[in-house]
Amino acid sequence: MHQPPEDVPPLIDRTKLGVRDRDLDPIGSRLRLYLYYAPIAGWLPALLALRRSGLDEREFVAAKRSVQLAIGWAIGLAVGSTVSEQLANPSLSFLLLQSAWTSTYCLICVGLMVSVWRRRSWAIGPGRGRSGDRPDSD
Repeated sequence: MHQPPEDVPPLIDRTKLGVRDRDLDPIGSRLRLYLYYAPIAGWLPALLALRRSGLDEREFVAAKRSVQLAIGWAIGLAVGSTVSEQLANPSLSFLLLQSAWTSTYCLICVGLMVSVWRRRSWAIGPGRGRSGDRPDSD
């Protein structure tokens, strides 16, 4: 067996240095989370990721959250367009309501992307008690 040289320092326990697992996150994992949180189109790769097995908990929570947000956005748009079609005079207020709905969805997605960039958690909605979704607590 090959013995390590004697001048190599022993392995350092990273918990003693204050390094957390989230600080060692590979860049590919964060890029996937960015992709999942992309407004309008991010739900598709998130849905495909949910079908895959072997996701870590943080990626699973992000993909599930992205799909839930997209479904909520689509339902809101469908309800708004249905209501505006039922009226004899679809007014400007319904168009403003739909644009506000889409803007809110996009702002939430951008906020989630910023939280991934800052390596923080943005606990929103049901299921925020999961460990991948909790605020940092050491």
